[in-house]
Amino acid sequence: TEGRMSAYILTAVPALLFTAIMVLMPQFYQDVWNEPKTWYMLSGAIFWLLLGNAIMFKMSNFRF
Repeated sequence: TEGRMSAYILTAVPALLFTAIMVLMPQFYQDVWNEPKTWYMLSGAIFWLLLGNAIMFKMSNFRF
């Protein structure tokens, strides 16, 4: 369905963008990569991404 495809795309975009930046410009995140706060922020971002994804799937699952 359209809702599921939208959820897949919205989930893939941040991961693809992060991967592209790491491949094309590895020095971009070099200054903050070893900071402990970076790992907390990444963990939080992944958590909210997965939570939003679960909510989108739940909203697009129409079973009457």
